[in-house]
Amino acid sequence: MASSPVAQVECAEARRLLDEYADALKGFHESQALLRAGMSQSDPRFGPMTQARDDAFQKLASARRHYWTHVEEHACRLIALASSSEETENRLREDMMQARREFQDALKQSEEILHIALDVRNSADGQMAREMAQRMRQVAYDRYAVALKRFSVFIRTGQVLDIPLDRR
Repeated sequence: MASSPVAQVECAEARRLLDEYADALKGFHESQALLRAGMSQSDPRFGPMTQARDDAFQKLASARRHYWTHVEEHACRLIALASSSEETENRLREDMMQARREFQDALKQSEEILHIALDVRNSADGQMAREMAQRMRQVAYDRYAVALKRFSVFIRTGQVLDIPLDRR
């Protein structure tokens, strides 16, 4: 990725909230990675690991909500265009491509989860797995849609939309 940021945070509280958001995101990815490490549903650790991942997701959602609520109320997030439009375009393109890869990964993972859910059919675990798969796909799709929109608006107009990648 390009080294110059598309946005920067000038407010100390927003920086603190952004750090919490980053920590929560890291925790969620770590818990997700543990589940993907080849653990089967019959493994006695599967239930607790699934719960840990769900808890990490809730923490992530809360941190994200607190950060964006603060930014919207305080209006402290500034757009800082890169030193050249080429750098900005490259950054937005990379964001879009990364979001696309994440969406494709989410589709694959959700299909695997849905396949596992077939084994438990109408049980609570099966329903939770189906809901998780749907949420995973939707979150990744939303991020990709925003990244694609930001990139296409920049290409058409030369302006950077100040919308987060995890919102439409």
